[in-house]
Amino acid sequence: MVTLSATAPSAPRRRALLPASATQGVVWALTVVLVLGPLVPLVYTSFRSQAFYLPGGTWSLQPYRTLFDDPAFWQAVENTLIFAAITTVLGLRSSRTTFWASI
Repeated sequence: MVTLSATAPSAPRRRALLPASATQGVVWALTVVLVLGPLVPLVYTSFRSQAFYLPGGTWSLQPYRTLFDDPAFWQAVENTLIFAAITTVLGLRSSRTTFWASI
Protein backbone atom coordinates (compact mmCIF):
# COMPACT_ATOMS: atom_id res chain seq x y z
CA MET A 1 0.00 0.00 0.00
CA VAL A 2 1.29 3.47 -0.93
CA THR A 3 1.00 6.27 1.59
CA LEU A 4 0.79 9.83 0.37
CA SER A 5 2.08 12.68 2.43
CA ALA A 6 -0.28 15.56 3.09
CA THR A 7 2.49 18.14 3.08
CA ALA A 8 3.52 19.90 -0.10
CA PRO A 9 7.10 19.51 -1.27
CA SER A 10 9.36 22.27 -0.07
CA ALA A 11 10.26 25.02 -2.49
CA PRO A 12 13.81 24.95 -3.83
CA ARG A 13 16.24 27.01 -1.81
CA ARG A 14 17.07 30.35 -3.31
CA ARG A 15 20.70 31.21 -3.64
CA ALA A 16 21.81 34.06 -1.42
CA LEU A 17 22.97 37.21 -3.19
CA LEU A 18 25.34 38.16 -0.42
CA PRO A 19 28.71 36.47 0.06
CA ALA A 20 28.85 33.72 2.65
CA SER A 21 31.82 35.26 4.47
CA ALA A 22 33.80 38.48 4.68
CA THR A 23 36.70 36.89 2.81
CA GLN A 24 34.41 35.93 -0.04
CA GLY A 25 33.09 39.49 -0.14
CA VAL A 26 36.60 40.93 -0.28
CA VAL A 27 37.60 38.56 -3.09
CA TRP A 28 34.43 39.46 -5.02
CA ALA A 29 35.00 43.21 -4.58
CA LEU A 30 38.69 42.93 -5.53
CA THR A 31 37.78 40.99 -8.67
CA VAL A 32 35.21 43.60 -9.71
CA VAL A 33 37.68 46.45 -9.14
CA LEU A 34 40.51 44.70 -11.02
CA VAL A 35 38.27 43.86 -13.98
CA LEU A 36 36.20 47.05 -14.24
CA GLY A 37 38.96 49.42 -13.16
CA PRO A 38 40.89 49.24 -16.45
CA LEU A 39 37.75 48.68 -18.53
CA VAL A 40 35.93 51.91 -17.64
CA PRO A 41 38.64 54.34 -18.85
CA LEU A 42 39.22 52.19 -21.91
CA VAL A 43 35.57 52.39 -22.99
CA TYR A 44 35.45 56.11 -22.13
CA THR A 45 38.55 56.81 -24.23
CA SER A 46 37.24 54.75 -27.14
CA PHE A 47 34.53 57.38 -27.72
CA ARG A 48 36.90 60.37 -27.44
CA SER A 49 39.03 61.91 -30.20
CA GLN A 50 41.93 62.38 -27.76
CA ALA A 51 43.55 59.97 -25.34
CA PHE A 52 42.28 59.80 -21.75
CA TYR A 53 45.24 61.75 -20.36
CA LEU A 54 45.25 64.52 -23.02
CA PRO A 55 43.18 67.68 -22.60
CA GLY A 56 40.46 68.56 -25.06
CA GLY A 57 38.96 66.21 -27.54
CA THR A 58 35.40 65.61 -28.61
CA TRP A 59 32.98 62.74 -28.44
CA SER A 60 33.14 60.79 -31.66
CA LEU A 61 32.38 57.45 -33.28
CA GLN A 62 35.21 57.96 -35.77
CA PRO A 63 37.53 55.39 -34.12
CA TYR A 64 34.82 52.75 -34.58
CA ARG A 65 34.19 53.83 -38.17
CA THR A 66 37.91 53.51 -38.85
CA LEU A 67 38.02 50.10 -37.17
CA PHE A 68 35.02 48.69 -39.03
CA ASP A 69 36.29 50.02 -42.37
CA ASP A 70 39.65 48.28 -41.94
CA PRO A 71 39.85 44.97 -43.87
CA ALA A 72 42.46 43.67 -41.40
CA PHE A 73 39.86 43.88 -38.62
CA TRP A 74 37.41 41.73 -40.56
CA GLN A 75 40.18 39.26 -41.38
CA ALA A 76 40.92 39.02 -37.66
CA VAL A 77 37.21 38.45 -36.92
CA GLU A 78 37.06 35.71 -39.55
CA ASN A 79 40.22 34.04 -38.20
CA THR A 80 38.82 34.17 -34.67
CA LEU A 81 35.52 32.57 -35.69
CA ILE A 82 37.30 29.82 -37.64
CA PHE A 83 39.63 29.15 -34.71
CA ALA A 84 36.70 29.05 -32.27
CA ALA A 85 34.75 26.63 -34.47
CA ILE A 86 37.70 24.29 -34.99
CA THR A 87 38.69 24.22 -31.31
CA THR A 88 35.06 23.65 -30.28
CA VAL A 89 34.71 20.68 -32.64
CA LEU A 90 38.06 19.22 -31.58
CA GLY A 91 37.25 19.71 -27.90
CA LEU A 92 33.86 18.05 -28.22
CA ARG A 93 35.29 15.16 -30.21
CA SER A 94 38.13 14.56 -27.76
CA SER A 95 35.84 14.74 -24.74
CA ARG A 96 33.40 12.35 -26.40
CA THR A 97 36.22 9.94 -27.25
CA THR A 98 37.61 10.18 -23.74
CA PHE A 99 34.16 9.61 -22.23
CA TRP A 100 33.43 6.51 -24.28
CA ALA A 101 36.95 5.14 -23.73
CA SER A 102 36.45 5.37 -19.96
CA ILE A 103 33.29 3.24 -19.97
